[in-house]
Amino acid sequence: MATIVRERYYSPTAYSGIYWIHRVLNALLTIVNILLVVRLILKALSAGGGFSNFVYSLTEPLVAPFAGIVSNTGVFEWSALIAIIVWSLVVVIIEYIVDLIGRP
Repeated sequence: MATIVRERYYSPTAYSGIYWIHRVLNALLTIVNILLVVRLILKALSAGGGFSNFVYSLTEPLVAPFAGIVSNTGVFEWSALIAIIVWSLVVVIIEYIVDLIGRP
């Protein structure tokens, strides 16, 4: 005897809240990652001045939790790279939890 499995069809409005949560989280993650990559580039170039100080002060709270994990060697800032990886994983975990909560 064969078992027939039918998928339920849910209208897009049922997931509209979840969809927008994903969009907002991905937009925030993109902005954070761009700022952290700019910080990496500015640190590698040993840049100073108004814009670089603005980027450093803006991204310092994002990098500070990871500052003591690995010592920075030369001009490369490992804490910013670790911050990119960890914040990306945090967003993936939050999106997974949102999907689990929003699942019918």
